[in-house]
Amino acid sequence: MSLKTKVNQLFIEKSTYLYPEQAVDIAESLNSLSNDLYTDSVRFVYELLQNADDASSNDLNNPTKVIIALIDGYLIVAHNGIPFNAKNLTAICSINRGTKRSETHKTGYKGIGFKAVFGKSDYVLIYSNGEYFRFDSSYHFLWDKDKWKIDQDTWIKDNERSFIYPWQIIPIWTEIDDVPLNIQNFIKKQQHSCRVATIMRLKNILETEQGIIQLQHQTHMLLFLRNIIEIQFCLHNSSHHTLTIEKNLNNFTRKLFVNGQIQSKWIIKQLEINIPNNVYQDLKNDLKIPEKLKSSQIAEIFFAAKFNENNIIKLNRFENVLYSYIPTKISQYKFSLLVNANFLTNTSREQLHIDSVWNQWLFEQIPIEIFKWIGELEKSVWCHQAYILIPTKLELTNDLLAKKYNESCNKGIREIKFILNNRQDSDLLKMNEAIIDLTALSQQTFVGHDAIRTFILENSPKTSSLALHPFVQPSSELRTMGIKTFDWNDCIKLFQSSNFSHTMSIENNQKLIVYLYNRSISETETTIKELIQRIPFIMDQKKRLKIPKNINFPLFYDENWSCTKCQE
Repeated sequence: MSLKTKVNQLFIEKSTYLYPEQAVDIAESLNSLSNDLYTDSVRFVYELLQNADDASSNDLNNPTKVIIALIDGYLIVAHNGIPFNAKNLTAICSINRGTKRSETHKTGYKGIGFKAVFGKSDYVLIYSNGEYFRFDSSYHFLWDKDKWKIDQDTWIKDNERSFIYPWQIIPIWTEIDDVPLNIQNFIKKQQHSCRVATIMRLKNILETEQGIIQLQHQTHMLLFLRNIIEIQFCLHNSSHHTLTIEKNLNNFTRKLFVNGQIQSKWIIKQLEINIPNNVYQDLKNDLKIPEKLKSSQIAEIFFAAKFNENNIIKLNRFENVLYSYIPTKISQYKFSLLVNANFLTNTSREQLHIDSVWNQWLFEQIPIEIFKWIGELEKSVWCHQAYILIPTKLELTNDLLAKKYNESCNKGIREIKFILNNRQDSDLLKMNEAIIDLTALSQQTFVGHDAIRTFILENSPKTSSLALHPFVQPSSELRTMGIKTFDWNDCIKLFQSSNFSHTMSIENNQKLIVYLYNRSISETETTIKELIQRIPFIMDQKKRLKIPKNINFPLFYDENWSCTKCQE
């Protein structure tokens, strides 16, 4: 159905005012909003990408693709999604009247994101399924002298202000002959992949072009978008540049490519968390919470952990930003992985509302869910790789979100089973249930884990909660978190204990001697070599374990060396 009737209807509605002051007040407000939404050169493009993502047709045979082009001073953002309808058109001609508030599968909810384009352009042309309409600051809107009972010059003089219409919300039907020829040719050339396009005549061409050049290397902006799988950049005087994402639903990984060359690989965790009733009630009473969030029963959170070959790796400092489906500029929260959620941000989506009940609750969930995910990863092909993701406290003062996060970190360490033990049954343990055996003697049958576990229970305070099978793989991250360890100094104390020496057989002692000898000559570190003279590991004639220097070998003709009455 043609949009022409609706465009003309909205033109009349949005340009009709009882008093000229009404038009000017709205126009000034829109100017302030558009200019304040985004301060840098390309953040507004993210809004158009999000709109394209939400306009997906959900056709698996025709996935959403976007083209970003610069042509003779015009920036074009086009996609192959669903064209405009009357409802969409009304929404972009309004303020805070988005169409996505009741649609949980769509990201947007503010209803003002599109207005960001007017901070960069005073002529915005929309193409939708063969038709055009525009928003044009240079359009000559008529002064209604009959209604307003005053001429324009007199009004300007009396009010000491310029007269302007809120052109940003007044759509103007545009015939194809009024569309610049180069734009027509571009749309015609891309007709199979372009059903909708936003075309902006740029105020600052050089600034935006430099920003777009930077943007074409930022593959991360695809990571959490729901539907877009490809963004193609067509810049004048340069070859095409294509960003793509490959999603593997079987192993929950995503790969990002630039011109077919892989740039990064990510493991993705998608969570749907029920919103507790007390939080739900607080949201309903919070005037700053958008209606879409107030009516939500479930919060969606995504994690992305970077990997290379078969190893999970740390983020670099440029990657470590929060996502609200599109990247934000919020980088002070140094998480161990990427976090994406419907955070409540300011109008420009560049800062979080610290005092928001919603954001505080989300920040409480993040570390708890990371600990749970680590446990899942440890029981998968990522065994012994996931501890690098262990949350650490945020070193931020006077930040209520960081405070909530840190409190939840402490709770997660105490309460969540996320550490994999060494047994084949692969139980998960809490921090206070686990031990790292730095000697590896718990894995040797001639010593065994029971003897070491019993020794620790009897000699170490606050170990009553040890699991029946508490031993786990060594990890620097776990040690930093304060996990209990059994080291060579503890081993010396164990071997000195009468309980242990009484249970050591001659056969097992022989195995122990061979084991320590092999460790001492192959150990890359000097730990055992330095300590071996202090370790009582050689059994004497009375079956007591002694350090090497206290062991004497008898003469071959001494028949009394093992006599119980002889001296030491």
